[in-house]
Amino acid sequence: MTGAASQKGAPHVAQGQLPPSLRTFVRRHLVTAADLEVLLLVHRERRPWTPTAVAKELRIHADQARGILSRLIASGLVQQDGDDYHYRPKEVGLTEAVEELVAFYPAYRVAIISLIFADRSDSMRDFSEAFRLRDDE
Repeated sequence: MTGAASQKGAPHVAQGQLPPSLRTFVRRHLVTAADLEVLLLVHRERRPWTPTAVAKELRIHADQARGILSRLIASGLVQQDGDDYHYRPKEVGLTEAVEELVAFYPAYRVAIISLIFADRSDSMRDFSEAFRLRDDE
């Protein structure tokens, strides 16, 4: 964890700001809050997971779990062996980023989830702006 001091196990964040490395990781690898929850689950319980088991554990639809696991594979965070999915980052940098996420999440849950939603709403706003009719047109 770069530059973050620990206080009772939770990192200290000056003025409520998340570290740039964590912000970058969240923006690049997590599309929804459910992606975050699946990643935290497979990280916490390092065992083989099926989409059905993930869905049951997190109370989501199995198709949604399958889609999230596929995104996590594409991000290099999870690997698939047959029907099973495992937390197995492809790069050391990803492992370190997930460890930073895990360290910050308990104390900064709202900030992390807000970051996920902020990026989504910014993208939607940019998309809708492209189709907005202007008075000067």
